[in-house]
Amino acid sequence: MYASDVTSRKRNQAVFSDISRQKELLNKGSIMRINYQKGGTDYAYMMDLEKGCINNTCLGNLPVYSVSGSFSTDMTTAGATSIDVTNIIEYGYSLPVDSNGNPIFPAGPTRDDSYIPIPMYGMQFYFFGVLKPQMFWSTNCAIVFSNPGQRVVSISGNSFPAILLGNYDRRFDNLYVKDESIPSKFSILTLFVFYEDFTKQLVSTPNTGQYRVRIIRELTGANRQWIEVSVKVAPSRSGYIAGDIDTDGNPVDATKLSPYNITNGAGFTNLCGTTFATVGPAAGSSFTFTSDSLGNNWVFRNNSYVPV
Repeated sequence: MYASDVTSRKRNQAVFSDISRQKELLNKGSIMRINYQKGGTDYAYMMDLEKGCINNTCLGNLPVYSVSGSFSTDMTTAGATSIDVTNIIEYGYSLPVDSNGNPIFPAGPTRDDSYIPIPMYGMQFYFFGVLKPQMFWSTNCAIVFSNPGQRVVSISGNSFPAILLGNYDRRFDNLYVKDESIPSKFSILTLFVFYEDFTKQLVSTPNTGQYRVRIIRELTGANRQWIEVSVKVAPSRSGYIAGDIDTDGNPVDATKLSPYNITNGAGFTNLCGTTFATVGPAAGSSFTFTSDSLGNNWVFRNNSYVPV
């Protein structure tokens, strides 16, 4: 054993991380067996780890990765806070109302082209090197970090920092937020989002799009971050891409390859390539965006979830 040899220790910790990941995949049924190294100090080190004799001090607790597969999307909102949108400004089109102010086509607390504050519950979330004290849910399916104060149907790469999750002319139906943090391990905000396609229609069709979005920050080790999106009900339209004209008659940003995207406010990363460009994620599927501790180096993984 090379307890004082930093290079050897880090190499062995990498072996430990690899086997930990294999165990996660084995438990999920993604692989059939774990491939241990045979003999040598790596093998002896692993045996000591299995006995609980050595702590993985380099990486902290058991490493977590986004793993292959689809997360079962449970939209049960028990214990979650329903976000009151009574005083939220609507920059878009309100549903028609009768003389008493009641919607002619009742659809609940709907909003069009609005920005709804997301309770942070003490989470520290970084985006491209900047600590973001506030997040908003754009009713056109995006997480934004400030309120633009105006109607924005198709978000452009050079407009404002945002995480696009099927950006299109949508109508908001309901948002529930739940703090599901694991003390000293993960900050987790779970959003239950109910929405619908909306193109100046008079009749509302509530909840024809349903997401569960988990915003996760690791509190140990590398302090990584994840955006995990699980789809319960897929909307009929994936969203705006280059070449489209939005409902206000404006051409969509020519650099926008997918309506599922990330922008730092200067330009799109186009992490997804053309994935979801014309057909969005299917009901029952999930995907993840992963970053480092400062919200840089984002990575997209389709058909994945975070096993925490």
